[in-house]
Amino acid sequence: MIRRSIALFVGAFTVSGCSILDPEDPRIGEETLNRCEERVASILPTQVKFELGQLDGELVPTFTFDVTKLSLDDIKSLSVMTENETLGTRMDLTTNENATARDRFMQTEVTEAGAFFLTGNPALYRVRGEPVFHDKMIAAGCARQQANMRLIALSWDIPEADPSETDAEPENENNS
Repeated sequence: MIRRSIALFVGAFTVSGCSILDPEDPRIGEETLNRCEERVASILPTQVKFELGQLDGELVPTFTFDVTKLSLDDIKSLSVMTENETLGTRMDLTTNENATARDRFMQTEVTEAGAFFLTGNPALYRVRGEPVFHDKMIAAGCARQQANMRLIALSWDIPEADPSETDAEPENENNS
């Protein structure tokens, strides 16, 4: 699979930081779908918007959410309980450097079961989404957002073509 990642940590610092002028944390409460889409689109670099606009077909998104303000019960509700211990991402980090660990976490592929990074601020939840067309990717991420969590980054995979779906012309054998 071709992998394209875009971290929106410029927005993460805006979302996770407390402003002296506005003491209310913008991560608290619910954010409407339209407001979420506007916020995420405003922090996407122009080049990323251009690249997304040039893509055809479906993309497989990975959404990253700031879950710092979620309660323990809300975090548990995001967790996928399964008998399959290979689902999700489990990391054994050998460093106590938050920035290094966070960078490694952001580079790790996740599944539909999701993965958490609960050390530091922001606490992160990454989850792989269903295939979606490029122009619906931000909306799909915002739709997954719950109260007290914010979509802060997205990345995507471009699925490889399925060889069984290619149109191979049958060979025409003439025995004359």
